[in-house]
Amino acid sequence: MPHLILNLPFIRDWQALLGFSSLLAFTGALAVFFGINNKNKKIKANRLKWNTIGKILKNKSLMLANLGYFGHQWELYAMWTWIPVFIFSSFSFYYKGVHLLFMAGIVSFLIIGLSGVIGSIMGGIVSDRIGRTLSTSIYLFISGSCAIIIGLTYGGTPIITIAIGVIWGIFVIADSAQFSTAVTELSDITIRGSALTFQMAIGFLITVGSIYMIDILRTTIGWHWAFAVLSIGPVIGIAAMINLRYRKEAYAMCNGRR
Repeated sequence: MPHLILNLPFIRDWQALLGFSSLLAFTGALAVFFGINNKNKKIKANRLKWNTIGKILKNKSLMLANLGYFGHQWELYAMWTWIPVFIFSSFSFYYKGVHLLFMAGIVSFLIIGLSGVIGSIMGGIVSDRIGRTLSTSIYLFISGSCAIIIGLTYGGTPIITIAIGVIWGIFVIADSAQFSTAVTELSDITIRGSALTFQMAIGFLITVGSIYMIDILRTTIGWHWAFAVLSIGPVIGIAAMINLRYRKEAYAMCNGRR
């Protein structure tokens, strides 16, 4: 969204961009607070029990789903963080000045925002039809391939970079919700909330490493191969999901579709 907002006439500096983005977030918070009625749904939260972590770690099927998510997270946020910088640098061979800034912003929004919406919806629909493990393996394979390929378009014809970027934007997010759903299907109801928290906490921690890794690689080996390191995540994720697919617990997912 910030990449789209950047092109509004009254956004003249980064302070205005940050302020307007924050205002939109605050508006969304108000909409949730006043628009969702939870008065008749009183849910008592359980206390944290440290042995819950042990139960999560001992559940092999659950940890395979987590491993798939960890591989996904290694790729996702590093891609979202650095693709605008990559686009700006790559397009600088063709565009200059305000035109460059406009094109980089619009294309970044297309890859992250619009493609992300398509990927999220499509990812859920396809996953419900063919199963979690197969769908996520396909998504990870395509997104990982894009991580390797897109660097080869650096400095080249913008339309090719955009095409690869859009495909990457769709499939890099398509598997995200499937891993969280898998956790709810594979974990006991008594530890489900903790299992989801564990998955998210470790997953987002991993993103810190890959984000910094890209920063190092883009200045050492250059943009042509910097993103390729993100494909490590999908490889690990695919291995985990294929392993999970052939475990009997997998039939608890997606109404038996695994």
